[in-house]
Amino acid sequence: MQQGQRLKEATEGQIVQAGNKIGGPFKIGKPVYQEKRLKLFNEIYQRQKAELEAKEKTPITITLKDGKKIEGKKWVTTPLMIALGISKKLAENMVAAKVVYDNIFEKNFVDVDHEDQQQQASTLNLKPDYLIWDLTRPLEGDCQLELLSFDDNNGKEVFWHSSSHILGSALEEVYGCHLCIGPAIDGGFFYDCYIGDYKVTQNDYVKIEKAASDLAASKQEFQRAVLTKDECLELFGTNPFKRQLITNKIPEGAMTTAYKCGNLIDLCTGPHLPNTSYVKAFQVTKNSAAYWLGKNTNDDLQRVYGVSFPSKKLLDEYVKIQKELALRDHRNVGKKQNLYLFHQLSPGSAFFYPSGAHIYNTLMNFLRRQYYIRGYQEVISPNIFNAQLWKISGHYDKYKENLFFINMGEEGRIWIKTHELSRTLSYV
Repeated sequence: MQQGQRLKEATEGQIVQAGNKIGGPFKIGKPVYQEKRLKLFNEIYQRQKAELEAKEKTPITITLKDGKKIEGKKWVTTPLMIALGISKKLAENMVAAKVVYDNIFEKNFVDVDHEDQQQQASTLNLKPDYLIWDLTRPLEGDCQLELLSFDDNNGKEVFWHSSSHILGSALEEVYGCHLCIGPAIDGGFFYDCYIGDYKVTQNDYVKIEKAASDLAASKQEFQRAVLTKDECLELFGTNPFKRQLITNKIPEGAMTTAYKCGNLIDLCTGPHLPNTSYVKAFQVTKNSAAYWLGKNTNDDLQRVYGVSFPSKKLLDEYVKIQKELALRDHRNVGKKQNLYLFHQLSPGSAFFYPSGAHIYNTLMNFLRRQYYIRGYQEVISPNIFNAQLWKISGHYDKYKENLFFINMGEEGRIWIKTHELSRTLSYV
């Protein structure tokens, strides 16, 4: 394919600012930005690898969870080496390490891979008294070391965070999209991406899963590099969302980190799996729409959720459990038992049938009785108030982007009271 044709079909373009919208025009195509990004990252990675090799390799002592002490070398010995020294089977089942250094000397790196723009520089995965560490990252001093498997909560978070990068890579390959935020969450992970006006549907799941599974099977290493703000801006020059995070969150002179796996490079403080082959089973679970930075005045994004496991057996068990949960889902049970319905005439609100109304009233009577027993008195307050009340309470400044208003002209804005506020205002 000729260069002119390739660029025409691809997604590289100018950064456009249109009010709060920064995504600009978009056409699905090949992610041509990857070539330049990979070249720059590899230059930085190789330079830092050479700097690491030049460091003085002094002896260190690593204390395992059982108290056993192992001698190692600073800037050389990794948690994976320790695991392999114990047994190959053990090493295969570990995904990360928990490290407590005798002396904390870890540099502060800005966590850019987070949509909270108010968050400032933070130590890499610093917990109250320990760090979560890449298995392949050399240790930097005397420390206590605990190896983590997928069964450990911290290990599971690392596994799913790495899987979110695999998902991000798949989204880039399928759509040539602009990646935004991709965290691990309870029960899996998701990635937000900008694909213009395109809407992801269940018909897309197969090709996303195939791209993700191909990357996982290719055993691509997760490689870490420390970046300056200018290097970040150069790496993500064609992604307006990453550029906004970099510009707003990284102070001048501060540093952050990025990880590479396959063709994907993303801002991330890590840690990550040694390589993508640790992910043996991968599934897209659902998708939804989202707003950039959670604000409805910003760009519309596509959010794709996924889950992954270190074995096909665990995925099969997960799928079975989800099917059983779906059978007990109150939304499905309510329909089958003719308790209520939902309608677009009032999105998110239930229309109760007689049987559903009976259950509702029984629960409300129970609540009223409990409030009475505990000394509360019931009052009835209006459902809408002038916005001035919510300015006084502080709700207006914090929640106005996601609340329902009625414009009353000269009377100002009226805010519809939510269910949560109803509960606080109905009993005194």
